[in-house]
Amino acid sequence: MVGALEPHFAVRAVPLPNALDHDYRTLAEAYASTLPDRPVLLVGESFSGPLVAMIAERRPDVVVGTVFLSTFARLHAPRALVRALLAVPFRHLPMRLISWAMKGKDETLSLRDKLAESLRQAPEPLLKHRIRLALAVDVRDLLTRLPVPMLVVHGRKDRIVWPWQTRVFRKARPDCRIVSLDGPHMLLEAKPGEVASAIRSFIADLADLAAGGAAATLRMQTAT
Repeated sequence: MVGALEPHFAVRAVPLPNALDHDYRTLAEAYASTLPDRPVLLVGESFSGPLVAMIAERRPDVVVGTVFLSTFARLHAPRALVRALLAVPFRHLPMRLISWAMKGKDETLSLRDKLAESLRQAPEPLLKHRIRLALAVDVRDLLTRLPVPMLVVHGRKDRIVWPWQTRVFRKARPDCRIVSLDGPHMLLEAKPGEVASAIRSFIADLADLAAGGAAATLRMQTAT
């Protein structure tokens, strides 16, 4: 996706820290202070969707749009399932189950490799820490207050953040644009061209970005 945007925009991909001493608030404050002094479009994937909303609230001077990719405003999950997931060592979970949840039936070699690499880069304590944070966060009220345009991109085969989550965004922001793609939770990896196309179309409708000539796109990337 970055390659499809870079010919037209300055793209900055920012990974999340591999540390256990952060939460959404501290991350939002840290990243908000690093934004450039020019129009910025924030793109948050998965765990980082709520983070993008929090950053946008802190920097209305430069943020001109937000994109929520395979993500949520308030994550709901059965408590018994969550307790079981956090209690069981991830190494005991069948890889077939993880694969089914993250990438669905897309069995391409590149997607399998990307999933394996993501799991290698995020230790189990970090993944469980992010799960706890994701289950506790709620930015629904914050979304209603954000003054900037909003794009929501989701995969119809997402088994982590189920497609009905788009209704949560629509309820909070009836004016948001929703793009539905035929893909799994790992939408950025499975459909990079289609995701980039949706973002380019969204940017084209942002008058502030068009007037600025070039935009800095900040993408928060996570392995969850």
